[in-house]
Amino acid sequence: MSGKHTARRLAAVTTVAAAALTSASLAPTAAAERDTSGWSQTGYAFQNNSWAARITAVDDLRTVRLNSSRIDCTRSTGRLSRNDLAQTLGGDIASSLEEYGVNLSGLSGTNVTYSEGGRNGSRATNVIGDISIAPPLPDGIAGSAGRIVLTNVTTVADAYEDADGFHADTDISWGDLELELPSSPQLEPLTKPAQQLVDLLTKTVNDTVIKQVVQLLMDTPVPIEIPGLVSFDLGYERQVEKKDFAMAGAYGLLIEVADNGRTNGPKIELGRAYARTDGRAPSGVINGYAAAMDSTGLIDRYGSAKIPCVGTGGKVRTEKVRGLSIGDLAVIGGGTNSYMGKQTADGDVVAWAKSETKFIEVPALDLRLQDIVGRAFVKQRAGRILRTNIKGSTVGSLIVGGERLDLPKPGKRMRLPGGAILRTLVQIPNGRGLSVASAVLDMPNDGPQLKFGVANVIAKRR
Repeated sequence: MSGKHTARRLAAVTTVAAAALTSASLAPTAAAERDTSGWSQTGYAFQNNSWAARITAVDDLRTVRLNSSRIDCTRSTGRLSRNDLAQTLGGDIASSLEEYGVNLSGLSGTNVTYSEGGRNGSRATNVIGDISIAPPLPDGIAGSAGRIVLTNVTTVADAYEDADGFHADTDISWGDLELELPSSPQLEPLTKPAQQLVDLLTKTVNDTVIKQVVQLLMDTPVPIEIPGLVSFDLGYERQVEKKDFAMAGAYGLLIEVADNGRTNGPKIELGRAYARTDGRAPSGVINGYAAAMDSTGLIDRYGSAKIPCVGTGGKVRTEKVRGLSIGDLAVIGGGTNSYMGKQTADGDVVAWAKSETKFIEVPALDLRLQDIVGRAFVKQRAGRILRTNIKGSTVGSLIVGGERLDLPKPGKRMRLPGGAILRTLVQIPNGRGLSVASAVLDMPNDGPQLKFGVANVIAKRR
């Protein structure tokens, strides 16, 4: 079966476990292209991103995005970001996928900002050449768990303005869909929706059959499960069109691989594309966020709030951060993120982001930090020097093994019992802005680096 099959207005998907967690990006084998020729500055603010798959690992904590490509807030058209990945990379997550019989290949993400045909816009395109899932059955069970193959899964999000105003378009399509049924008599019988799905896919698959498959998935309120193989559901398409901006977002499928006696099969969101275009960026754009926690190799920006590219019009916005327990890694006591951004037609810009967390505990080190605040601030008058500071950033106290210890001076290293290294109020200049982490903890034995009370702000002209 070949051809293009598109599902419009896809049903909302159930939330994956650890939905509060955002995901770290896994670097592709080919570096993202960055072509600066042909850039043209506008009064718009553009942003977009795409990824082939977001994978929640078997412990429901670690997540990665495969083949992520993005263009952060910019006023320029003619920008390009592209990532290509021939096949799934190595590492813990990829090893978990291989263990569960999951293989992705031919991944491509292309992100552009453009001015063409009377349109000024932002577009993200993601393509998955092939995804194959064939989970092995547990030892001692005869037969096969089956196999499912999808090819040329393509997701597009486009947000733009033309003479008629702001518009948003999305498209999800795929080429081939093949299903080989499980053959073990020891697996649970198929539910009625699953049997309907199997009956459809064992026919000669054509455009009509694909439409029937899509309708069946839309009509079924829960993901359809084929025991021993997968459960899957359609993703979604969302378009927002307002008088001063447009936003388009979509992803194709949610697949949960059968565990077959293992611990929680990986959950895979396939084919994400997102694009937004704003018409209110007279002097520049603002990149910024606040996060309770960031880390390398595990969880990226838990409890994160992002400043809109065009700012907030000078209004302070505050978002609550829920508490979270992540086993021996960390316990986050909850708190708030707040931010503000303002720009004027005269070229003035001011912005800040602040993360406030009640406490952080690291059980493996018997460590507790209290009253963690990270705040980054930028300000520039037209034609003046950019000013930055981290005033208000602080860590209230440090307790290790029940004993209160003096905190290290800003930027200095403190070795803790067990070999971990703690630093406080760590600043990182970041082009036209800065980033701060109120506490940085390097775990022992080549463990991850944990950052708490993170704030980042950048004010860009382009």
